[in-house]
Amino acid sequence: MVAASQPNGTAGTAGTAGTAVTARTQSGNGALLGALLAVAAGVMFVSALIGAYFSVRNWVGVGDGGFIPDALKFDNYAGFMTMVSGLAAAFAAEWALVSARLRKSRWATAGYGLSVLFMVGAINSVWHIGQRSRLAAGETAYAVLFYAVLSAMTLSLIVGIIAAVVNLVRVMAGHVWGDDLLVGRAGNWFIRFAALTATIGFFLIYTYK
Repeated sequence: MVAASQPNGTAGTAGTAGTAVTARTQSGNGALLGALLAVAAGVMFVSALIGAYFSVRNWVGVGDGGFIPDALKFDNYAGFMTMVSGLAAAFAAEWALVSARLRKSRWATAGYGLSVLFMVGAINSVWHIGQRSRLAAGETAYAVLFYAVLSAMTLSLIVGIIAAVVNLVRVMAGHVWGDDLLVGRAGNWFIRFAALTATIGFFLIYTYK
């Protein structure tokens, strides 16, 4: 009763701040849970794509006139750079989140900026792979799966770019400190998924022939 009757409103201000912190925490938990569910759905999709790739490869067989068309041109450099760029983007995003936790806004901004640039470079590499292959999308079973893998890589990278840009804007606005770190961590999960998809795509196309 005494605290409530303070003329300067100290008790009321503390109560309002506590309510705001609780609301931010719940919002951050909701964003993190939503990101994890979305990433889980993406992992299931990529897993189904991997299963389809293996099944069709084993069904058609390899060798002359088999699964992979003889006219296909593999650009090993572009494929490797796609994987490396995706992994570098995930590393830069983690560095940015740690910097945000330490309240190093310049480092966090640089980290998310680099993450965006790496993923844009990865998308450019994926586009180059598709252009150089000279495959018609519906020509063979391999062509269908080939472009499905490239599409999955591109889509995941686009989602990762959106997440990185959102986190970058939040860092620049000063909204990734304290409880808001949960929202930044949610965005980083999408970037990790993009790196995972780029790595899986590289091994499917360039290693498991």
